[in-house]
Amino acid sequence: MTTDQELIQALLDLQTDALDPAVPNDVLNAMVLAEGGDPDALARSTTAFVEAEAERHRLAWRDEAKKRAERLREKALAGRRARDGMTTLELLAEIEALKADPKLQQPIALAARKRKPGQEPDPDELRMLLEDLDKMRAMANGDNDKDR
Repeated sequence: MTTDQELIQALLDLQTDALDPAVPNDVLNAMVLAEGGDPDALARSTTAFVEAEAERHRLAWRDEAKKRAERLREKALAGRRARDGMTTLELLAEIEALKADPKLQQPIALAARKRKPGQEPDPDELRMLLEDLDKMRAMANGDNDKDR
């Protein structure tokens, strides 16, 4: 008895319309039987293969999403590590420089309103704000999943 792969290859070698969907099943079954195969077994294995491929294709987006999320985490960690040694004045200067980007002006203004007048800015909050601004800028520029 031949394996499914050998049977498929034999059908391909016939150079007929075996793979044409218009060919009736009884003709295909006769071709499979002539090559020593079991049409029902071939149908089952083909169906199982197609279902498995369809499921793999349906779930493929998850792998890409996981990769994107990991790249974003790595970028956020790199930004956080780079800002760990910065003073409050340096953090404020970086935020001030980001105000030049029109896409970030509103989020910066909203963050500034949350503070009470005369309240000393918390460096950790400034770092988190800068991380959020980095993410917003990346999304606005369409590069939220690309390495830079």
